[in-house]
Amino acid sequence: MRILLAEDEPDLREITIKRLRAAGFGADGCPDGEEALYYLEHTEYDVAILDIMMPGLDGFEVCERIRQVDGMVPVLFFSAKGDIVDKRIGYKLGADDYLVKPFAE
Repeated sequence: MRILLAEDEPDLREITIKRLRAAGFGADGCPDGEEALYYLEHTEYDVAILDIMMPGLDGFEVCERIRQVDGMVPVLFFSAKGDIVDKRIGYKLGADDYLVKPFAE
């Protein structure tokens, strides 16, 4: 299984990628939405995990663009924005799930 993580906080991105790889997943990380779209155009992923608040294109915009070209790849939001309004927006744009940070193992 191949996973893309778009997360602008370097420490969180690095540790999450490291844990995904240790669990046996292929995982790539990127710091912003524009790079996430580049990765998605050039590599086939089984799931995209998107932070919402990223520089440039935010996670909502990335999800919307993913859904314009691919309705099948699962999208998980990984965000500190836990308000019900944000969750509704995410689900309306096509997210499959929403994980609020901070979280515990």
